[in-house]
Amino acid sequence: MDESAVAAVRRFSLYGDTAANQELLHLIDHSLDVGGTNAVQTVAPQLLRWSLEDTTAQTSASSLLYVAVLNRHFCLRVVLDHLAQPLDRRPSGLDELQHLYITAARLTAQDAARKQLTQCVAALFIVLEDQLADRLCSWVRGNDNGAVVSAQDCRMALHVLMAAMDLLADRRVPIGSIRRATQRRQLQEHLAIALQSSLDGGEDMQLLVRVAGTAVRFLLEAMYGEPQEVANTFWSALPTSAVWRHCIECLSRSTPPCPEEVLDLVCNVLRCLTTMNAAAETILLEALPAVLQPVSSPATTDWETMSRVIAAALEASTEAIITEQPPDAPLFRLFSSAAERLVLLLQTPATPPCALRHVCEGISALTQVLQPAPIPAMEPTDDPEDFQEIVECLRAANATKVTALEQLRPFLLACETALATRLARSGFALAEWRSVADYVTQRLADREAEDFQVAHEEAELALYTTYERLSRLLGPLTAQVLHAMTEEPDQQLLLVTVNADLMLQWLQSVEPSTLLLQAVLLPPTVTRYVMGGVGSSCTAAWSADASLTVLNVLLRALAFYEAHAVQDSGAVEAVLAVAEAAVKVVVAVQQAGFDIAQVRQSCAPLVALLWHSVTSNVESVFGGKTRHRAVLQLFTLLQRGVVALPDSAIPALTEADTYTQAVLFAGGGATNARMDTPEVFAHTLDCLAQLSECAADAAGEEESAEACVLEGVVARARRHMEVGEWSAEEVAAMLNRWHTRHPQLALCFLKLAATVSAPLQPSLMLAGLLRFFHIPENRDVSTANLAAVLSLDFVQPIAATSPTAASLYSLLRWLLQPHPSFTVADGGRRVRALATCGRFVWEGAPQLTLSEVVEGLLMCVARWQEFTAATALSGPSAESSSNDDGDADGEDEVEDEAQVERKVLEELAVWSRCAAELTELPVNAPGWLASLQCAQDDYERMEVLKNL
Repeated sequence: MDESAVAAVRRFSLYGDTAANQELLHLIDHSLDVGGTNAVQTVAPQLLRWSLEDTTAQTSASSLLYVAVLNRHFCLRVVLDHLAQPLDRRPSGLDELQHLYITAARLTAQDAARKQLTQCVAALFIVLEDQLADRLCSWVRGNDNGAVVSAQDCRMALHVLMAAMDLLADRRVPIGSIRRATQRRQLQEHLAIALQSSLDGGEDMQLLVRVAGTAVRFLLEAMYGEPQEVANTFWSALPTSAVWRHCIECLSRSTPPCPEEVLDLVCNVLRCLTTMNAAAETILLEALPAVLQPVSSPATTDWETMSRVIAAALEASTEAIITEQPPDAPLFRLFSSAAERLVLLLQTPATPPCALRHVCEGISALTQVLQPAPIPAMEPTDDPEDFQEIVECLRAANATKVTALEQLRPFLLACETALATRLARSGFALAEWRSVADYVTQRLADREAEDFQVAHEEAELALYTTYERLSRLLGPLTAQVLHAMTEEPDQQLLLVTVNADLMLQWLQSVEPSTLLLQAVLLPPTVTRYVMGGVGSSCTAAWSADASLTVLNVLLRALAFYEAHAVQDSGAVEAVLAVAEAAVKVVVAVQQAGFDIAQVRQSCAPLVALLWHSVTSNVESVFGGKTRHRAVLQLFTLLQRGVVALPDSAIPALTEADTYTQAVLFAGGGATNARMDTPEVFAHTLDCLAQLSECAADAAGEEESAEACVLEGVVARARRHMEVGEWSAEEVAAMLNRWHTRHPQLALCFLKLAATVSAPLQPSLMLAGLLRFFHIPENRDVSTANLAAVLSLDFVQPIAATSPTAASLYSLLRWLLQPHPSFTVADGGRRVRALATCGRFVWEGAPQLTLSEVVEGLLMCVARWQEFTAATALSGPSAESSSNDDGDADGEDEVEDEAQVERKVLEELAVWSRCAAELTELPVNAPGWLASLQCAQDDYERMEVLKNL
């Protein structure tokens, strides 16, 4: 046994020595570099033997777990990667390695360590066993010769089965697409083994539930085919299995509550039943009656269990039952009862929020199922016959959906009405209305793309989103119906936001005071429907006349508030929401090409109210955030030339706080000559510096204001220099002086420096970067800020001249020195930013010596190796996706990391072209540099760099 490796294990597990961890990972990653190496004789398996045989290691739980994690990394990354190599470069002894992992998993008492080793066993089964399902069957149930499997071996086999399903479902594990698809299909076809173990329940029932739950999730994640299609034997066996009998028993009893794992399994089973056959009918006829019994107590768990099970069943099976079963069939009648129970839950005031969330989740999922699919346009590359076949399939599916929708319309209309009634009488607090407003704002940011999220933590948001979906599927409730639900007009805004016509009718019919109660909903909703607005291209928008009508309604309301000093009476937040909605309309109609001169005069009440909010001395009403909200709205109007500040406003502004001065001086210069001088420009920069300091301490509105100010001063500087009103040299000198006083504001400075004439930019931008990094603490600048200041927008001008390019390259090498920032989660993005910069400087600065270029490349590769070593044990390639929820966000994050890796390798591959120019390698050069020197193209270079 390598004593140095043992010592490294102890140093890391006892003291957290990261250098020891990197040393071990380096040994493990390169332990199979020589083809034919016996895998079981390498460092990771040897450490595992030591941890099981050495008494001191056994007493250290942390050492055992660490060694198990190292072996998982070795097996799931190193071994699998090398099995993808040509035959002469593959390792040997894998059967012996598999036997070692099986033995170790049996001997290990620690659950966490055993889980890591079980993944190793499963991974080797997947790549070594051509008949994976048969091998697992014989292990779980015994072979055909009547060999009896012990309970311990059966439990072990079931754990391996779960790990195999998790690994096959996790595309991050490098199994190989053909092998993965083959083994997955084979395991799906024989998945009934998950229900046919020799264990008889009792103390093992929890394990059996977990195995069945993993199997159902495995089927739900199937990439091709519906769960019932790809695992027919599993579904046939499920209704009579001990696990399912246990689940029905748990559902039927009122106490104790149904365990969460059982409830998850039942709901996932029901979500798989999209086709009605004998097994599916049996499952539904047992599960639904178990929860449709009268609720014996007001316990929250009873309501929640009922709502989750019914919602899961309706989500998947409704379309098939409605279109295939006659109305007098038992299953049809059962689903009718379940649907009535859901409506009853919506109508019952006592229904707890958790149950409401699940009801809404089920109804929302059902609306997605029933939504007809759009018929795509034929592309020039499409085969006409294939395209016609696809269109016919879509039309047939849509016809089925329409049929189902017509039969379900009474039920769905009852749901829509119940949801509207509940919303009308909800008595939402401001925070809950704001939650709905934030949701609509996000939908606009996503350009009203299809929203697949059907589950929401907040019951109020779940109610609203479900109501919105039903309104779009069925059509909105009429104004008369909504009015009957609540005669208070100010309670109706939440209900009419789902439809442009309803919203317009409501706005035209209400008094100014009516707008205030739910005013927080106005800005995003108006933006959604106004002509030329963000959402108007995706939803039914108001016409030009209707948009102007809405603007007039809002402006009349603002005039009323100003005349009656409503904003001074404590309703300032609501009044400003109405003002923000008016600003949204003004901006939208201007963007749509409408002549803003026609509405400029009518905007007087809006401007007056905003200016009053900015300059009011009533601090108890117009606090900092309130005042600043008005400032940003006024800035928007100023920037667009809708209004102009008079000269008389300047004295009032000079007395205002820094935030107000910075924003309004930046915006006012567009329409007021006295605010458009170099002196005011310099003063605005000083205000910007103070504002940036506030933004650093308290992220939020200051950051938004800082962006507005920067946008304003950049536009002003560029405009004046383009027409020759300001001297580029004088502006450059002004910016240099300003940045000397505020060197931390490098990004602001660089954006301003980009406005001066091209010949002045390289030295000006370089000076700013050097000033910024001359501050000692900026060695630790965040990766996001580092990437921002090294953007190609700034690197390209600096690299355009020889002296500045050489200085930038020297700065780059300084930034590539070892630093803790390279070994944290976003270290890969840091390397990417520096690699991009280095590659671009090398391409654009031929005057750099070859030794300098290679030195920078070696440093950048070293930092990349440090990052990959530091994150190897927790990275996607080593971490099996055994999470129960398998959330989509996690998958997105993995894709982002994969993109970062690919981008880093692409940049380094281009940069490493310099290796081909070397006539001889530097002293102590790594071996991979010679491989880069011989590589024929960037693809080969990327392969070399990838396998470092």
